[in-house]
Amino acid sequence: MSQRAGRKASLINALEGMASLAGARGEAPLAARLWGAAERAREVTGIALPPGDRALHEPRLAAARSQLGETAWEVALAEGQAMSLDLAAEYALSKEGSEPPTTPVSRQRHADELTAREREVTVLVARGLTNRQISTSLCISERTTGNHVGRILGKLGLRSRAQIAAWAIERDLPGSERD
Repeated sequence: MSQRAGRKASLINALEGMASLAGARGEAPLAARLWGAAERAREVTGIALPPGDRALHEPRLAAARSQLGETAWEVALAEGQAMSLDLAAEYALSKEGSEPPTTPVSRQRHADELTAREREVTVLVARGLTNRQISTSLCISERTTGNHVGRILGKLGLRSRAQIAAWAIERDLPGSERD
C-alpha cells in the first residue's frame, strides 16, 4: 500500500521491518538484501533512520550476518543496494524470496558512480587487503569498510571481492595492479 501511495518513508520502514523479520526467521540472504535496499533508499532520499530504530533491528541483522558470514552478507547487502525501491518492494512481497530481481545492465559497472572513498577502497581490495587492513589504512572502522565494499559490489553489479579486483585492474585504476 505504501508503494502504491508513493509513501517512501513508510515503504523504507516496511523493508527494514521485513529485513528484521527475515533475520529472526533465519532467512539471512533475504534479510541482507532487504536491509541493503532500505539502507540505499534512505541514502538516496535523505530520509534518516529514526534514532533508536537501528537498535531494534540490530540483534536480528547481527544473527543474519553471522549466519551468512561477512563476505556473503556483503554480497547480499550489495544486491539489495542495487535494487530500486520499487524493485525491493516487489522482491519483499514475492513468494519465493530467493533470488533478487536482476539489476538492469545499464546500471552496472560504471566507475563514475563510485565516490572517491569507494575508489580508494576498490584499489585496496584489488591489492588483496582484508577489510581490517583497509580500515587501518584509511583510518575508518571495519564496519564502514564493509559498507563501502557492499556499495561497490552493488554499484558495479559484481558479486565478489575477486570481481572487484579484476574490474579495477581491467580499468587500470591507479595503484590497483598487484605487486
